Amino acid sequence: MQIGSRAIRVLVSWAIALAITAAASGQTQPQPAAAPTLTCSVLNETPREREPIRISNLKRVLVRAALIAPPATVDPLRLRPPGAPPQDGNLAVIVRRIAAGRPMVATRPIVIAQATETNRQSLDVSLEIPIDAATRRANIERFLERLGRESTAAGKGEVFQRLAQDHATAVATFERMYMENLVGDFEVACAYASHERGTWNGDLESPAPNPIQVFFESAFFDQREFR
Repeated sequence: MQIGSRAIRVLVSWAIALAITAAASGQTQPQPAAAPTLTCSVLNETPREREPIRISNLKRVLVRAALIAPPATVDPLRLRPPGAPPQDGNLAVIVRRIAAGRPMVATRPIVIAQATETNRQSLDVSLEIPIDAATRRANIERFLERLGRESTAAGKGEVFQRLAQDHATAVATFERMYMENLVGDFEVACAYASHERGTWNGDLESPAPNPIQVFFESAFFDQREFR
């Protein structure tokens, strides 16, 4: 029995469809993006090998975090403020006490520089490890009392009263400028977390945390400009 031309066309079409299906099923599934690399370093003008970086309690800690990965596979680096929800950023700077249990301590980070290069993006963060709020507030109140006494003794009591008549505003003004770190031994690390669709997803923490030693130089209001 001879096969007609129409039947031949049907068979050819069927064979082509089978070949396409087989080729598609045999294709390698796309591989997930490789995990990026996260580095974290404390910037120091006078590094000492194998020793903690010593930082005055009156100076901020400068930290550089770098995410190394093809740009299309990760999110742009965004600093997440302490206590903020994940959608507010993907990079956190973590400070722990070098003590039993390595407890985390509160920080005040601020981005001061950002750079993007081929397969690398970085953030420079200025970091404060603040003393507790109650002590800071008590120090501000004592300074205002001292300033009032000294102004009166200098014959400028009325000027001081005008400037400090809104006590809450005066306190808030000094709260904004107050910068005094906790004293002690700490370690600084960075953590990156991404859960956005279309990019590498996961959590990373930089290896080998940076040891720092915050030493007491002076109380904030004992500095020359407040005398």
